[in-house]
Amino acid sequence: MDEVPLILGGKEVGVLELFSFPILDENGNVTGAVEYVRDITTRKNAEKEKEKLIEKLQTALNEVKQLQELLPICANCKKIRDEKGYWNQLESYISSHSGAQFSHGLCDLCRDDLYGEEDWYIEAKKQKDGKGEDT
Repeated sequence: MDEVPLILGGKEVGVLELFSFPILDENGNVTGAVEYVRDITTRKNAEKEKEKLIEKLQTALNEVKQLQELLPICANCKKIRDEKGYWNQLESYISSHSGAQFSHGLCDLCRDDLYGEEDWYIEAKKQKDGKGEDT
């Protein structure tokens, strides 16, 4: 069995698998052959895609393993030190090592810490809680 490229118009368009079986006479001499050809282009393309997928999965697995290791993180600002010794924002580090995307908001406690003394915030919070002045 041999695999050969199928070339049309000077361009490789597929892959063929060639089979050859000798026809022997009673003395064991080759008097002919039976041959057939099978188009294996689809299978070869699927194998290439499988190899690409395995490579992607291996890369993803390596990234996940990196995130499972201990990460040096600043106790104050929460930046993470990378393998080159540079300090990176937490979001940047995780995004570059996992592909995760971040959106930002404020939890209730931080929102209260930041704006708790502001009149507009106190009023908005009362209205949200259904405790407006007219209730």
